[in-house]
Amino acid sequence: MLRGRELEQLCCLGLPAETLVPELLSRLHLDVSSHWNVFFWFDAKGEIVNAYGESPLFYEALPHYFAEFYQRGEYELMGRGTHAMFMRDPALIEDLRGVVRDDRKVARSGFYQEILHRVGFHNATYLKVREGGRPLAMVLLGTDEAKPDIDAAERERLARLAPFIAHGLGAPKSFALHGFEDDDCGVLVFDRAGALQHVSPSARRLLFLATHPQAGPRQLKRSDHTRAEVPEPVRRLCTDLGSALEGNGEPRGAPTYLTENRWGRFAFRAYPLEPLRRDEGLIGVTVHRQIPTALALWRQIRALGLPARQAEVCFHLASGRAYAEIARLMDVSINTVTWHVREIYARFDVHGAGELARKLLGR
Repeated sequence: MLRGRELEQLCCLGLPAETLVPELLSRLHLDVSSHWNVFFWFDAKGEIVNAYGESPLFYEALPHYFAEFYQRGEYELMGRGTHAMFMRDPALIEDLRGVVRDDRKVARSGFYQEILHRVGFHNATYLKVREGGRPLAMVLLGTDEAKPDIDAAERERLARLAPFIAHGLGAPKSFALHGFEDDDCGVLVFDRAGALQHVSPSARRLLFLATHPQAGPRQLKRSDHTRAEVPEPVRRLCTDLGSALEGNGEPRGAPTYLTENRWGRFAFRAYPLEPLRRDEGLIGVTVHRQIPTALALWRQIRALGLPARQAEVCFHLASGRAYAEIARLMDVSINTVTWHVREIYARFDVHGAGELARKLLGR
């Protein structure tokens, strides 16, 4: 299947895991009819060390999950004591309701009421990602009541994808990514004093990622999951904006704050939503998650529908790799690479790799 091939290619790009996983979960919806997807990283002992979820509600529920259900309520319901026991079970794909076989028992459980139902899940399907028997990760695919179960064909596609996910998680930590492009965004609203008044759902998720480079039980058990965690430099943007507009005092710089961690680069920018007075006026702060240029290139190339080999050459070429390196990465001859390059340049009416990259990125 073409979409399955795209996911396999994505896992083979050598992207850092925290860049790969959000894109992988998003594109899984093209192949599997899940409602929201979640990803958990495990250490060698089977303990959760990091987490990523698509739904903004996931980050509200995650601290409560770690505090109340981690290593007990969830797997006790399924007849397994811990995550480690669950991950050691030979079954690659398991379904919560299929294992328990009692819908009323599931619906009455605290895990379902306080976690799954809260984030909009009717059922949960678990894909275990292992390598050489070692637990690496788990993909949790949540379905809603409109499409409560993942069917046999979808399970087969997930099983084929699992070893590629394991491969993708093994990319070197030092993999270099040059440049960033805007991806998803959100909005926060502050009053003139810097007190938070409103957070859009996407901004809540982005705030969590910006302030939690790692989201495991050790980091989140004591977190207050009822409010958004706003870094002090973001609050200071309100003062910086007021100083710049009113001309009071020496401005410290533009009301922009950039921060970077494993999830990407986050850009916060403040703008007035109404006229600002000494103690009045609302300020809007946009937050953009910026993804590596390499991933933005890959998205654009996949959307063009190029043949698989040509798309791969196009990606490597636009990323700045030499013909010999492309030939080595793809296990083909330099002559084959040269032929594809000529076809690509003719298709896009460009004369070099830099021009190709700029055209693909719309610059």
